[in-house]
Amino acid sequence: MNDHSLSIFLLSFYTASINPPPVMAMVNLRMPPLPVPIQPLSISRMPHPQLPIRGPNIHVPSAMAPAGAGASLPAGSVGYTPWHLQYAVQCEHWQRVAHRPPPAETISLEVSALYESGVRKKGLRGNPIRNICKGLKDINALASAAELVDIALRTITPRIQAFRPEFLWRDSEFVVRDAMWVDLFRHSLTSNEPYFYAQCLHPATRKNSRAMVFKAKQFSLYVVVPASQWQELEAFQEKLDDTAVAGTSMFP
Repeated sequence: MNDHSLSIFLLSFYTASINPPPVMAMVNLRMPPLPVPIQPLSISRMPHPQLPIRGPNIHVPSAMAPAGAGASLPAGSVGYTPWHLQYAVQCEHWQRVAHRPPPAETISLEVSALYESGVRKKGLRGNPIRNICKGLKDINALASAAELVDIALRTITPRIQAFRPEFLWRDSEFVVRDAMWVDLFRHSLTSNEPYFYAQCLHPATRKNSRAMVFKAKQFSLYVVVPASQWQELEAFQEKLDDTAVAGTSMFP
């Protein structure tokens, strides 16, 4: 830059500093509103109440319940009952029923509970226990003595236990007998043949025919409590009665 140019620049700077440019007033200008601070959502630290978990309503008939049906549930099992422990047993039972077609030839059973003690009623070799009796239909006519024993015990044993639930029954001593007083368990040790099937076969009505025709019949079975166990039950009942009488005599 030469001396002439420098002189012009200094003159222009001096003139601008003495006479600054006019300032225009800002009229009716509005400032934008300040942003409203957003409050953060308050998060409660209180724990939410935990709703109880309820399971399905499952009922198992007492005759189907295996040993251990009264087992206790694990701690924290809310809404469940001991019957839920038998869910797997029920599934297995109904799977067997679903995949096994009904027998073509069936019989009916009348299963009763008796005890061997005291004076017997006419026509019976034991005394009935209350009115414990159950009729069963559609029983396979080819059932062996061992299978009939299992059917009779599963049907009547829970009813005998409910007759005096406070007494410690020994159901392993119960004996299953037929109308001829045959011990079916002892019979099953020597024979696995169908027990009642032969009694359902009758000659055909056609002349000169040797064919046999199956006709359904009803048979009686008895679950018998031995005399020794029944005497223990009577002594147990007398003790309970004496305790009850002694308790009432303490009050005027």
